[in-house]
Amino acid sequence: AGTWITSPTASTGCPVADTVAEIYAKGAPAPSNSSCSNSSALACDDDGGHGSCSLASYQVPAGAGGEYCIRVIDKNKNSGIPFYQLYVLRR
Repeated sequence: AGTWITSPTASTGCPVADTVAEIYAKGAPAPSNSSCSNSSALACDDDGGHGSCSLASYQVPAGAGGEYCIRVIDKNKNSGIPFYQLYVLRR
């Protein structure tokens, strides 16, 4: 068991988009919205990282293991995110 942390951009902030990061169990349907308040994700974050960067964390239950999916979206639903860096840490 560990904590999965995702940060869609570098530590200097989100210069190109206001992101939302979500963590799902593999096979779970991702909603079509971009709001954590309406999300069925295991974890969801909007601005928990630097600036408008998202930082989602999920504590995997002991003995659970499994595969997880991470979705990063543009909160403002612009034409897309031209680039970002995704970091996944397992502690």
